[in-house]
Amino acid sequence: MERQAGKHQSGWMDSVGKYPKWRMIVCDDDPNVLQQAYEHFSGSYEMISALNGMEALEKLDLYEPDILVMDAQMPGVDGLSTSRAIRKNAKFSNLPIFMLSEKVNRELREAVDSSLISGYVTKPLDLKALRRTLEEYIERTSHEITEKKMTITAIQRREKQSPALEESASVGFEVKDGINTSNWDMDLPPSSTPAKSNGKMRIFVLDDDLSVVSYIKAVLEDEYDVQGDTNPINVMQKLRQYQPHLLLLDVVMPQLSGYQLIQLIRMDPELHTLPVILVTARADFEERQHAMSLGAAGLIAKPFQPERLLESIDKALCNV
Repeated sequence: MERQAGKHQSGWMDSVGKYPKWRMIVCDDDPNVLQQAYEHFSGSYEMISALNGMEALEKLDLYEPDILVMDAQMPGVDGLSTSRAIRKNAKFSNLPIFMLSEKVNRELREAVDSSLISGYVTKPLDLKALRRTLEEYIERTSHEITEKKMTITAIQRREKQSPALEESASVGFEVKDGINTSNWDMDLPPSSTPAKSNGKMRIFVLDDDLSVVSYIKAVLEDEYDVQGDTNPINVMQKLRQYQPHLLLLDVVMPQLSGYQLIQLIRMDPELHTLPVILVTARADFEERQHAMSLGAAGLIAKPFQPERLLESIDKALCNV
């Protein structure tokens, strides 16, 4: 029989009169680890998965976890960098964070000593050892389950609802220095403006539809130096090499969404000031507000006319 994750020290019950389970986010770029953790813990925990640090940050406010378990060595933004961002948010300053790491080094030990993280478990992952670590922490600290605004079912139902489509429109945001700072405060150095290629500013286009990439390149190639790709995986390295002045970014892509990618960009020391225009089939108020909150320089809805695309680009590049 599975042990519960410590005592239910909170006296509140959920809407159906039951004591709630602990809610845990497991963040790892290996889907096998996420699946194994879900199968092992789902009987006694409410389980939420995230494939990278930015997805974990994105889910914190919505899911309000009691515990976060996170891989230390993730591509893009590692576990300790994500933890530092979390600690700057007063709401999650005391959230128990546990690292999964292939090696235990000085930096990891100092992170525990400074209370940046609550503990760590070595990889290859021993799920029983992780369970013991969590239960011992809960018993030792009297950590309590926090009352949640929404159940997991309610959150999932909300995420499945599609906002109504509006007619095609582009929108520009008033953003200082080409970006709007997101809610997650990161310590990043200032970035220099990339040099032009043959007198032209550089634009990178990322869309999983090759026909869209080809269409945009055809529209822009007389005025701009343009490169494009259809695969969001490993695009961060391509952006660092190409050093574009602007990124045109599709929102809905497999494996990594435009929303996830723009958050990775905003946390990258080399790319965090890169202006990004999001391209989406949805253009309602909620979509625009979300794009602005993530630091987008603009949003343009599909399908779009060349004139509207050029207008949005001119507005985004006016301060570059």
